[in-house]
Amino acid sequence: MNARMLSRRRPASGFTMIEWLVTALVTVIVLVGVVAGLQGVRARKQIEGVAQNLVADLNLSRSTALGAAQSVQLITAGDGRSWRLVRCDATQGCQSAGDVFKSVSLPPEVSVTPNRTFVFSAPRALAQPAAQSACLTAGSSVAALKVGIENALGAAKVCSLGSASGSIPACSSGC
Repeated sequence: MNARMLSRRRPASGFTMIEWLVTALVTVIVLVGVVAGLQGVRARKQIEGVAQNLVADLNLSRSTALGAAQSVQLITAGDGRSWRLVRCDATQGCQSAGDVFKSVSLPPEVSVTPNRTFVFSAPRALAQPAAQSACLTAGSSVAALKVGIENALGAAKVCSLGSASGSIPACSSGC
């Protein structure tokens, strides 16, 4: 009878507690890795967006000064948390406060090199000095980006201080 009872017994089904714990642990480890990776991607996209905005504002400064009677400056704040675009007074030059026509505040994670001034002189909109740059940083996990102008014509470009990233080439020099 004992042999019959053993043969009729159904095998246990389902997970044991140890199998369930191992599965849960593996799932948690995978999710932590995915979340960390997504935060890095988010930070990279955020700094790239800020860099493109800075390029657009440098180009706006240049085009505003072109053919105008006023020079235009893009000035980064002393704390690296913002920049502003200023039309310089025709008689007093850029020594006065000027006319701020655009201000940009950066996201909390991103900062720009403080106290940088890009000047585009009227009426030709030539950059002075001819070559200058500012760096954008977003923490230690994301490579800094350099935004700069390379010559007096003032065309703005972006490069990565680390290796090339997507459409952003690596820089040949630092900030």
